[in-house]
Amino acid sequence: MIDGRLPNERELAELSKFLVSKERKHDRSFITFYLPGMEVGAGAYATAHHNPKLKVNIMKFMLMQYPGYTKFVR
Repeated sequence: MIDGRLPNERELAELSKFLVSKERKHDRSFITFYLPGMEVGAGAYATAHHNPKLKVNIMKFMLMQYPGYTKFVR
């Protein structure tokens, strides 16, 4: 969460680029983003694929599992 709102695609892309830049070099990287209270392994809020071009996928439907986040689903 960022100031009470969900992170957007641009913000997740920047964070993903930063994380990948700190790791040893790989041809491909895959990052999952969870929000506070989300169960790891039960589906993430968003993913970022560096394959090698960056693609961010936000999956708002995953929020339906968490009553505190349903207000963000439109």
